[in-house]
Amino acid sequence: MPVRPRKNKARTALTPAERCWLYGQPPEPEEKPNPFEWYFGLVCPEGQALRKKLWQEHGQAVTRWWARNFPGRRPDSWWEWAAPEPRRRVGGTGEPEPDVPWPHGFYLGIPAPFAWHTDPEDCEIDGGEPVDTADPPVFESQAACLKRLGLLKPGELRRIGKGATEPEAMTQILNEGWQPSTRKQWG
Repeated sequence: MPVRPRKNKARTALTPAERCWLYGQPPEPEEKPNPFEWYFGLVCPEGQALRKKLWQEHGQAVTRWWARNFPGRRPDSWWEWAAPEPRRRVGGTGEPEPDVPWPHGFYLGIPAPFAWHTDPEDCEIDGGEPVDTADPPVFESQAACLKRLGLLKPGELRRIGKGATEPEAMTQILNEGWQPSTRKQWG
């Protein structure tokens, strides 16, 4: 008879800032994440070791929660620590700065906002082409990427909404902020 795996009882309790980062959701109204913990402990480069530890401990639960609540999408923490590759670019005009590091220089599977050329003078310094706001870079959607890589959870594909596999403009992806905007109860 198979034995069910035991739950990891050594799992650490999450602070509000850690939960917000892992789940990619805004804090509960009564929670006030410490801004110093958020930036210096999680977001800045020095926080990489903590982010890795948190993902190792909680990543599977976070991924299951997202697959259940937001089929075809994953939080930025997943893109940083679990995605095997970035989302594919499928069109648009503009280039990121050269040598943007995968995955830590990316956001939701595309080069992060700070990485894009927006000023033609910057392009003269290190080459490339600035983002054309009338024709911004376009990437495969998260759902299309997850499907292509075979990373959708069982039953997730049939729950993905119409249009979820359509390409997305960089501006749409980066303007999502705390994504998705619909509040869900934590996992």
